[in-house]
Amino acid sequence: AAYNHQDLPFELLVKHLQPTRSLARHPLFQIAFAVDRGLVLELDTLEVVNEKPPFDTAKFDLFFGFVVQEDSGELDLAVTYATDLFTRAGAEAVGRRLMFLLEQVAQDPAARLSSLHVLSEIERHRLFEDFNAGSPQVASATLPELFGRQVSAHPDALAVVDDHVELTYQAMNLRANQLANYLATIGVGPDVPVAVSMRRSADLIVVMLAVGKAGGCYVPVDPDYPVVRQEYILSNVSAPVIVVDDVSALPGTGAAQRIVVGDDLWQKAAAYPSHDPVPELSLDHGAYVIYTSGSTGAPKGVVVTHRGLSRLAHRYQHEFEVRPGSRVLQLASIGFDGSVWEMYMALFAGGAVVPSAPDRLFGAEGAAANTGKITHVTVTPSLLASLPPDAFRAGTTVITASEACPQWLVDQASARYRLINSYGPTEVTVCASGGLLAYGQPVTIGSPVANTRLFVLDEFLQPVPVGVPGELYIAGSGLARGYLG
Repeated sequence: AAYNHQDLPFELLVKHLQPTRSLARHPLFQIAFAVDRGLVLELDTLEVVNEKPPFDTAKFDLFFGFVVQEDSGELDLAVTYATDLFTRAGAEAVGRRLMFLLEQVAQDPAARLSSLHVLSEIERHRLFEDFNAGSPQVASATLPELFGRQVSAHPDALAVVDDHVELTYQAMNLRANQLANYLATIGVGPDVPVAVSMRRSADLIVVMLAVGKAGGCYVPVDPDYPVVRQEYILSNVSAPVIVVDDVSALPGTGAAQRIVVGDDLWQKAAAYPSHDPVPELSLDHGAYVIYTSGSTGAPKGVVVTHRGLSRLAHRYQHEFEVRPGSRVLQLASIGFDGSVWEMYMALFAGGAVVPSAPDRLFGAEGAAANTGKITHVTVTPSLLASLPPDAFRAGTTVITASEACPQWLVDQASARYRLINSYGPTEVTVCASGGLLAYGQPVTIGSPVANTRLFVLDEFLQPVPVGVPGELYIAGSGLARGYLG
């Protein structure tokens, strides 16, 4: 329609449409295309040569001027760009992509637009291969294997420290094995869901390990969840065994066998063998189930397998530098995958888990009892912003997750802490990417972690150029098996 009415006076069009006016941009459009057949000027006694002016004043953000050469039939393209918005290299890249697109159209005029590529093979290789080249490849292993390596390497290192007990890796392994062997006698095995509703404590960590060692699938149910959400999770997962630390927790659980954690349970478990259970556990069996928030409908149980766990172990050991003597604060709600992230962070690298409620960070008791010896902590940016600037000792590794971290907070916190960002949806084994956050540097989700590839694609599943919005696609061994049911 605009082409058919190209002779309409511009000012009359603007007056009729009454767009919002701004001195920063054109009132109707910011990108323009024009095709000119060219002007052949012939003078009897003079030779006429086309010359371009030394510079063009940009009337639009981008202007693509095509000129058809009458003598050769070639199509020339001149790109005029606003230097406030584009660099020369950026404008040239846009021009090259447009010409690449037009070449495909010329070769196959009937091609569907969705089948055309904007990026050249070189650019596609850069996005698909080069940007993912830094992701190391590590061998997959199950939860019992990853924990067992630390037991063998550091049996006397502390594995958990809470207000009531300290356990070494050897002691933790002994207790978890006895409970796992007991759980196996009541039907817990590979892919059997075990619902666990407990407060943050050393006992919770032992139970989580025991479920995994028996081959079961750990399903955390936060005791602070509304009853309606608890009932929904229990109904959806149909766990035959439920472990609680309060006899009144999770009422109305039907035929499921309830186990109450306490002295009686540990005495019963002590009668069972202390050797490692040997379930027929594979990498594709479920390690844990985490339920989504339900913001787009009913909450969905995401089944995460053992296959992606070694990615985390590699990151804990090599990027976070967790080792024997490290103390990892366990703050997250057990219904959030951040809780297994925190427990695994210590247990897969020889460090100690320090369970603590988040509200203790705001009191003198918490600062004295916990944060003084903490070496690693994962927090949301909003929690970090609300804490005193010296909440943790200088040099602590602070991992931000779950929310975008504002630049001002990065600049403030990175002066005291080793600040690392981590990103990943529930449908991935906790994280898909991450990287160091530094003063004055742009805040990003970082690079893909081990065994992971990231792609930013358009609606036709084609890669978009750098800087162009798209949807993030994640590939690799960390992908969840799917939704429960």
